[in-house]
Amino acid sequence: MEEIDVKDKKILYYLSLDSRQSLTKLGKNVGLSREFVSYRIKRLQEKGIIKNFITITDSSAFGAIFIRYYYNFQNTTPEIKKEIINYFINHKKTTITKLIDTRYDLEVQYYVTSVLELQSNVRQFKMKYGDYILNEFFSTQLNATLFDYIFLLEKKEIKNRKSMDFKGELGIVKLDSLEIKLLKIINNNARIQTTELAKHLHTTPFIVISKIKKLREIGVIKGFTLDINFSKFGYYFFHVDIALKRYKKIDQVIEYIKKNPNLWCIENNIGISDISLQFYLKNVNQLHEILENLSIKIPDTIKSYKYHRIIKEYPRKFITL
Repeated sequence: MEEIDVKDKKILYYLSLDSRQSLTKLGKNVGLSREFVSYRIKRLQEKGIIKNFITITDSSAFGAIFIRYYYNFQNTTPEIKKEIINYFINHKKTTITKLIDTRYDLEVQYYVTSVLELQSNVRQFKMKYGDYILNEFFSTQLNATLFDYIFLLEKKEIKNRKSMDFKGELGIVKLDSLEIKLLKIINNNARIQTTELAKHLHTTPFIVISKIKKLREIGVIKGFTLDINFSKFGYYFFHVDIALKRYKKIDQVIEYIKKNPNLWCIENNIGISDISLQFYLKNVNQLHEILENLSIKIPDTIKSYKYHRIIKEYPRKFITL
C-alpha cells in the first residue's frame, strides 16, 4: 500500500474537481508552489494512484441510455476470462468493464440508443461466449448524481458538497466531426494542453477553447476529473443495490445518505434495485455501519440490499461515439 500525505490528498481532491486547471491555480488551492505541485502529480502517476485524467460526458445528450450488465461465469479458464474481458474493453458501446466479487464476476456498462441496439450487442456476445455465462442480470439507470471525494480532505463536518447531476433526459445533440474528434482525444487525456490539442485537430487554440466551452454549455461535457486507483492507499469501491419497502421515502433516503463523505454516486434504477449507492470505503464493516445507521434513521424503509466490491476496473470510456 502506498503512503500519501495530506498535500497529496488535496491535490487529488482539487484535480478531481477540475483536472484541466492550471498548476498555478492548483498550487493556490493546495498551498504549494507550481513546481512542487507538478512534482507531486508526476509522483502520484508513477505510483499508479493517478491512472489518467478523464473527461466526463453525458451520453444521454446523444439519445443514449445507460445499461449495466452483471455476469456470473461457468466452465471458464483464465485465458477465456481474459478474452471475454478484452472483448468488452474493446467493444464500441461499452464504457466501463469491472471485475467484481461476492455477487457476480463481471460488470459491464453499455450506452445504447435503442432496445434493438442493446439486443444486437447482447446477442453478439452470447453467440460468442454464451457457453461460459451461468447467470446474467441487468438494470437501467434513470438518473444519477456524482459527488466529490470530500473524504480525501478528512473533514469532520460537511456543509456543502460539490455534485454533478445526470438527469437521464434524452437529447438530440448533433456534433460536427471536429467536436467528435476533440471528445475522443480528451476522453482519457483531459489534461492535454490546448495548443497540443489544436495540433492534433489541425485547428487553432481559440477554436479548441470555443468548442470545449460550447460542449460544456450544451451539457455534453459535464466536467474534467481523475481516474484514481483508491486501492493503492487503502480505499475500495463498494456498490450497494437497495430494494425499498416504502418507495415514497426514497427522497428521505437520498437526503440522508448524500451527507456521507464516502458516498460517490446515487443512482435511481429500473431492474435489480430501486436505488444504487456507491462508496469508497476502507472495509466492508464501514458499509454495514452506514446501512445500519440508515435503517435506524429512516426505519421500515429498506426491504433488502445486496452489495459487491470492485476488484479491478479497466480503462473507462465516457463517450462511445
